[in-house]
Amino acid sequence: MTFIAERCDLTLRRTERAVADLVSSSLLTIYPLCKKLDDEIYKGYAAIRTLSSKLFSAFGLGGRLKYERDKSAARKRKREKKSLNSSKAKIELMIDASITLTKKGGTPAEELRNIKAILNSS
Repeated sequence: MTFIAERCDLTLRRTERAVADLVSSSLLTIYPLCKKLDDEIYKGYAAIRTLSSKLFSAFGLGGRLKYERDKSAARKRKREKKSLNSSKAKIELMIDASITLTKKGGTPAEELRNIKAILNSS
């Protein structure tokens, strides 16, 4: 709350009231976090606050929110595709190494060592 109050140039109490109003109007959702350490002892962490898409629409930013979400989803798909391609490349290297050793008359133990070396190299 202190951070929000400073950024908005408001007093702490006024910020708390504003946040309470946003929560009561369901434009802001607060998820408190805590960890149970003992039977009666908890450790509290900063709560996660999520803004509703209705708030963005109220300020005329609904289209911008959709654009940013789509952009984020595209970045995530790109990362996943890159990871998948990396995994496929490793498998192809293992297969190629295995075929090469088999043609050279390598033992299964040598094949496994070679595959292990390829997996550990990256």
